[in-house]
Amino acid sequence: MIINTSKPIAIDLFSGAGGLSLGFEMAGFNVKCAVELDKFASEAHKKNFPECEVIERDITEVTGEMLLKSVEAEKGEVDIVIGGPPCQGFSLAGKRALDDVRNELLLEYARVVLEIMPRFFVMENVKGLLSFKSGDVLRDFINKLSSFYSITMPVRVLNAADFGVPQNRERLFVLGVRSDLNHLVGYPDPTHIKPSDVRYKYDEMYKNHSSRNLDELSYCPTVADAISDLPNPNLYPKLIDGDTIKNKEFGIYYISEYAQTMRRIVVKNDDYSTPRPDWDRSTLTNTKRTKHEKRIYNEFLKLKEGESHTSRRKKLNANGLSPTIRAGTKSDKGSYTALRPIHYKQPRVITVREAARLMSFPDWMVFHETKWHGFRLVGNAVPPLMAKAVATKILVLIKELNYRK
Repeated sequence: MIINTSKPIAIDLFSGAGGLSLGFEMAGFNVKCAVELDKFASEAHKKNFPECEVIERDITEVTGEMLLKSVEAEKGEVDIVIGGPPCQGFSLAGKRALDDVRNELLLEYARVVLEIMPRFFVMENVKGLLSFKSGDVLRDFINKLSSFYSITMPVRVLNAADFGVPQNRERLFVLGVRSDLNHLVGYPDPTHIKPSDVRYKYDEMYKNHSSRNLDELSYCPTVADAISDLPNPNLYPKLIDGDTIKNKEFGIYYISEYAQTMRRIVVKNDDYSTPRPDWDRSTLTNTKRTKHEKRIYNEFLKLKEGESHTSRRKKLNANGLSPTIRAGTKSDKGSYTALRPIHYKQPRVITVREAARLMSFPDWMVFHETKWHGFRLVGNAVPPLMAKAVATKILVLIKELNYRK
């Protein structure tokens, strides 16, 4: 792969499998270095971004000097640091862990930013951080950086569905610009209308959050748009133990525009990501099936779309959006294995690949071959299309500032 050195340079902290990395690459950034302690996530990132150096170490052991050496830059020369410190301790979805060591990682993120002094930073997290410890943790993070960075206030929670991701997924973003640049970066306006909002197109929600003509907004893809072309794993014995299938082995009758972009049959004009050289377009990975007892199978079959099973798994609505895809945590971290949604038509939980589609991950992205780690990597990620919307706003400002001559 040929790296375009004229692209703005990004460093991704707590990179996971690469949701933020991909979104920023799609927008036109060069993500040259990533930091990720989890071995399964770092392995996935290395496979998905072979030209990006992945530092597999605890963030407390990583210095700004180390990262600057990796990207061959001096302090102050890196364009942006991005990252989402592990957020389960702040989450509203389960028991909040006040003493979770991961709650200290926000300040580690701030420390690295100050040691590198990039021109911009983007920190992503769960919206529960706004109220965690009455907001003190978030305030401490902002205060640590505000002497050197202009931070866009108030900080905002964005919904991935507003940017074309077929999933209701709300995430907090904190955006900062180094003070000497004398600018602020704005939050992206919605580009898509959620299916549930079509009849309420002119609601206050859109009047307040978008300066665009509402008729220019696109319709957000639905669950069916995202996964209807994917195979039913229950029909293929090889997917009991394996996770890969050839496209020619299953019939495809309709491929939505969204699915075509996931398959890279269609490439958007504003997608600057590069296809991986070893990607086999005819192969679909991460499709391992889940074997259900006959009783569970029958119960899933009887459920209507949108209804919840007694296990609290929700059956997806074909013409709606997916609920938030969650990673799950171990029980000692306040929760349990995340519940996987039930397919809207087939009486089974969704595959890792279907979860990845619902997150806007293209089919060339690979995760772990096991369902447990695969879902964990997908559920912990930032949807690339959501990240791309934020990245594009920053790239526009970089071009206005014209410091990369």
